[in-house]
Amino acid sequence: MPPITSGCAGCKLPFPKRNEYLACSLCKLKYDLTCASVDSTTFSSMNTQQKSKWICPECCCKQPKTGNTNTPVRQAAAGLAVVPAAGNPDSSNVDANPKQKKQTMEPASSPTPARWEGKEEMSSALKATIQRLVADKLQSINEELASFRNSMNFYDEKYESMKKTAEEQRVTIAELTNENQQLRTSVSDLQARVNIVEVHMRECNIEINGVPENRAENLINTVVVQLSTVIKSPVTTDDIQTVTRVAKLSEDNDRPRAIIAKFRTPRLRDTILAAVSKFNKDNVKDRLSSQHLGIGGHRFPVFVAEHLTPAAKKLHAATRMKARELSYKYVWVRNGRIYARKDD
Repeated sequence: MPPITSGCAGCKLPFPKRNEYLACSLCKLKYDLTCASVDSTTFSSMNTQQKSKWICPECCCKQPKTGNTNTPVRQAAAGLAVVPAAGNPDSSNVDANPKQKKQTMEPASSPTPARWEGKEEMSSALKATIQRLVADKLQSINEELASFRNSMNFYDEKYESMKKTAEEQRVTIAELTNENQQLRTSVSDLQARVNIVEVHMRECNIEINGVPENRAENLINTVVVQLSTVIKSPVTTDDIQTVTRVAKLSEDNDRPRAIIAKFRTPRLRDTILAAVSKFNKDNVKDRLSSQHLGIGGHRFPVFVAEHLTPAAKKLHAATRMKARELSYKYVWVRNGRIYARKDD
């Protein structure tokens, strides 16, 4: 007899639980419930006697296969006497009527075709059910694919439309960029030309700053004629075309408004500017002020210069700031242009 192993003789693995196994009554080998083809419910319902008579599948296969020709029914049908085996009390319990025995035994073999027919019907019904379910599922998948295809076509049309619009906008932007560049060039050219025109329009003008304002002031006689007399370069009222005050660039500035005087010729303007410069150089401690113009009250310095354009004024202010940083000694204006010199 083969030795009894501690594990399953079929799968060679330890038993999952301590007492859940079956021992073969012939070979004495132990098998777990899986290898013994017995579920847990059947195993729990088996008593000790049933477990002790259990035969493993391997021993069942080794048992000889015999026909049913030696059964009492077949012997009786063949006209043979049935002799009970000696010492076998069960062999005496045989019906003497073979026809009745045949009728009794026939129903045991009759369910086989019915079971096969039932299995075929179940198989056919199961196949039909599976086909129906698969067909329904495929129909649903086809519908989803059709919906997805429609969505993709819609988005493809939208994408093509957006792509076309983007291309048109790109062309438009390129055209606008070129046009903007041309306009910038034209504006720069026009600004340069306007500056030149403004310089020519102001070539007869002088700008006087620092003169106090008075409601009843006479700018021609009080300012311009008196100024020309002080600097020893007299002019007449016929030499003056217009004299007026101009608005301030910033309302926060408390200085009086500037006076713009326009002469008949640029040469006369240059003569006045040269005379003012000479007067200030000759009178360093008593430069031109409001008292020289016959205006009473507090003494205010008076500055006379060319009438510059707004762009030239900004450039003049920036030039003076940079000249102080770089220690330039002279900064002056001549005919609307700003000049600078480091030293004498």
